[in-house]
Amino acid sequence: MYTIQRRLYSSKVINKYNQDVKFVGCLPNIYKINFLDMNHNSNDNKSLSEDGYFDYLQPYKLSEKFKNQFHRRLWLGGSVKINYPVKNSYEKMNITLIESLDKVRNLKNKAIVSTKREIINSADNKVLLTEHRDIYYTNELHKNVEIASADAFDKFEADYESDAKVFTSDEIKKFSQITENPHLIHLDAKYNCNKEGLPEKLVVQGPYLLYECIQFLTDKLNVTHVDSIEYRNNAIVFEDDTVTIKLNKTEKKLILGNKEKGICLTLNYLL
Repeated sequence: MYTIQRRLYSSKVINKYNQDVKFVGCLPNIYKINFLDMNHNSNDNKSLSEDGYFDYLQPYKLSEKFKNQFHRRLWLGGSVKINYPVKNSYEKMNITLIESLDKVRNLKNKAIVSTKREIINSADNKVLLTEHRDIYYTNELHKNVEIASADAFDKFEADYESDAKVFTSDEIKKFSQITENPHLIHLDAKYNCNKEGLPEKLVVQGPYLLYECIQFLTDKLNVTHVDSIEYRNNAIVFEDDTVTIKLNKTEKKLILGNKEKGICLTLNYLL
């Protein structure tokens, strides 16, 4: 494992950031801080690769097993663990964020890049939050396939169910702006149609879906955070799709989706 990026953030930067994200201001602070550096690129090369995102995370940049760029990238899932809940104000903290490469898996003309991110309190070097991400790379265009989890969404036994949620194109673009995400699938519907094999619609960001689920989860459990979550993106959510979140407290499981698409995101948690 080696460090891809390392950055420092002062309390002044964090305060300004908190003002900028008022549209998600209800999110618990520890998760909101993780937005701060969601897609920041401190490398000299800011160019986008063939997949519509920053080039520095392409498998050929990280492993000798690959020689060429992939044309598409998809957020598979990952995990988030809260190591030290902070009792005092986050806005008074200086933090360090370290992004490291975990591994690159070669899947015969496909790849999975796994990274690790740590948010560290600069005052005592405690790792407040640890996140792992898996990104899938391929050259194949999107294919419409039968959703195996369609029935599973209806059959899921829920203690709580959210109101219907629709992500608008303006909300998706705003989320990309705040998280400094240049990935074109969230910004250019024509790009999705011409380059990705997708409908001419924007794709909702995986982290956007994740944090909506975290907000629903913490609200219903009446807690500021849960100790850890593991999540998986199963299907793409587009602008103007109507989705619902369901929570089962016994199974410690949450899903997001609808009757047509089935389960789009699965989340398991520990208190």
